[in-house]
Amino acid sequence: MTAVSFNNAEVRVLGLVEKGYTSSEISDKLGNSKRTIQTHKQNICHKLGVKGRLGLQKWLWEVKNG
Repeated sequence: MTAVSFNNAEVRVLGLVEKGYTSSEISDKLGNSKRTIQTHKQNICHKLGVKGRLGLQKWLWEVKNG
């Protein structure tokens, strides 16, 4: 597996996605617009080669559970 690097904002968003927060909830929590959060999520998905929220959640589960 190739190493993937995330910026600080992406790491914060990933942590909240893992906890089940929606884009709106993450937006409120981090003080960013919902569009900014969606852009971070799109960038994360592109870096990982996954599609959408389900692909991202599957990746997070696999990383956590092996």
